[in-house]
Amino acid sequence: MNINYKNHQKTSGFTIVELLVVIVVIGILAALSIVSYTGITQRAATVTLKSDLKNSSTQLALYNTTNGIYPADLAAATTANVLPKSPDTTYQYTLTGSSYCLSATSPKAGATAYHYSSLVGTIEDGVCSGHIAPGVATTVNIEVLVVAGGGGGGGEIGGGGGGGGVVYDGTHTISLVNYGVIVGNGGLAGVGTASMDKRGLNGENSSFDNLVAIGGGGGGGNNVNSYADGKSGGSGGGAGEVGYAVGAMTMGQGNIGGIANSTAPAYGSGGGGGASSAGGAGSSTNGGSGGTGFSSSISGTSLLYGGGGGGAIYTSGTVGIGSGGGGNGAKYDASNATSGMVNTGGGGGGNNQFSATGIGGSGVVIIRHKTSELIGFIGGIITIDGLYTVHTFTENGSFRQKQTNETKVDVLIVAGGGVGGQRGGGGAGGLIYKNEYYIARNANYQVSVGNGGVNFLDNGSDSSFDSMVAIGGGSGGYGYARGVGSNGGSGGGGISNDSVNQVWGGGSGVTGQGYGGGVTWGLSCSPTGGGGGAGARGNDSNGGSGGAGGVGRAFDISGVSSYYAGGGGGGSYCTGVGIGGLGGGGTGSTSGTGSSATPNTGGGGGGGLINGAGGSGIVIIRYLTASMTASSTNSAVSGLYTIHTFTTSGIFTVQ
Repeated sequence: MNINYKNHQKTSGFTIVELLVVIVVIGILAALSIVSYTGITQRAATVTLKSDLKNSSTQLALYNTTNGIYPADLAAATTANVLPKSPDTTYQYTLTGSSYCLSATSPKAGATAYHYSSLVGTIEDGVCSGHIAPGVATTVNIEVLVVAGGGGGGGEIGGGGGGGGVVYDGTHTISLVNYGVIVGNGGLAGVGTASMDKRGLNGENSSFDNLVAIGGGGGGGNNVNSYADGKSGGSGGGAGEVGYAVGAMTMGQGNIGGIANSTAPAYGSGGGGGASSAGGAGSSTNGGSGGTGFSSSISGTSLLYGGGGGGAIYTSGTVGIGSGGGGNGAKYDASNATSGMVNTGGGGGGNNQFSATGIGGSGVVIIRHKTSELIGFIGGIITIDGLYTVHTFTENGSFRQKQTNETKVDVLIVAGGGVGGQRGGGGAGGLIYKNEYYIARNANYQVSVGNGGVNFLDNGSDSSFDSMVAIGGGSGGYGYARGVGSNGGSGGGGISNDSVNQVWGGGSGVTGQGYGGGVTWGLSCSPTGGGGGAGARGNDSNGGSGGAGGVGRAFDISGVSSYYAGGGGGGSYCTGVGIGGLGGGGTGSTSGTGSSATPNTGGGGGGGLINGAGGSGIVIIRYLTASMTASSTNSAVSGLYTIHTFTTSGIFTVQ
């Protein structure tokens, strides 16, 4: 029997094509399940975020009702147990003025985030201004230049002050948080008798994040002891006497000062060191030149920073020339030293026998970043340079993100001017001007306006707005009771009495607010120095005439360009008197009364046998009318702006 096995064969299993189809179907079903699960998880997470924000806002409101304020920061709110949340929720909390903003994020919610502002009162999409959104980079590279204050020049044919230390980082990495910025003042110039320490003072340090620039070293005095050594600092001060040490530098930030010379006729003292080269040596014909500063275009313009001050000379020769913002040296009995330039960190020039005018220049911190990479950061004076935003800090401040409830105003604060002395001109009140100063909405701000000095030796009173305080002007020198003008916002002028041998310096001003008073040179007729102004130092006496008051500064914040904070003119026993500086300064007198300064300008009073009163201060606040609403007792609209003028103390209320 023949059996047909072919008919008994059976096909079993799947073909390759069938298997591939099954695998694809299973993959699609798995993907749909994952997407569905993820979507459900994210929707649940967003509901949780909203619920957490609602509960926390309720607790914060109860806290405010009980305590009258909201917690100061996230740590305080967490400690007070007023931020209930689910395990996966992360909070960011900021208090600005009297209102807060709370952001909530979760890794389970993906890119979704919500926030609650007490100003708005509802839960909204996204995070608060200044908070970090999910998926956003938390670090960014910026360019930073940090320059410390320059050292003061040494006294009596002294060495030049060293330039402030300079630190530059072209790729500094920061997190998106707030940073404090410190800008150092320049060191005061050295002055004194033969046995005193006549070295200039060191400048102050400047810093940003972990970058610290060291203040410049003071110049050595003309002493035959260790007081002739230049001081060490960012850059070292120049030596004030041959055979004595120059100031050492901070490695990587500056250079050493120059040596002094003992050969006639110049007896040149050493120049202060600079950020890029050492201070020059003094010689028989000239004072040592200041060391070269550091060149940078971070501000948008190529400038030198941290240059050294020039050394002083005796009666003949050429004074040392400062570099990179450094001041020039003095000639012993014929010319004053010049100060280092403000916000360059330049060292002060070496000083002469009588005056202490070679003050170190204040420092500066400059931050530059690509505009597109760091949005919403504020601080300093903000400018745009092509693709970059530049923040220039000329004084202490913060580099931070703008908050949701903040708005900006322009502010001018002028303190009361100092009274004129018994012929020394009164110093102008200190002056502070801020454009784009950020304040909180829904807040009240106390405004204080200082009075001018009235009686002999009265400094002007301070003026203030928010945390900013302008210092009252110094009184003018007062005969036999006080020859040196008082320190203040701007310094008062000195007086020499009747003796040709009595020489007195002017008072010092507050860095960034005003300048020092003028020097009296001890000539017949007892001419006196003019008071310092907000824009320039008071003038020295000239022959038998009193020195003019230092000029103030002009602003159009009131709607009209006007000068404020001019120094009072110095008086004289003879016919020549100093005129008041632009900005309300009073004019000096001979045997009569010095003229009083103009009220609400902060001008210094004129010096005279009877003193002229200092002018009262003023505070002016201006903003774009469309940007905010505020109230005070005296406001007006000028073009696009609303202007609030305070001639007396009061309250500025922001809605």
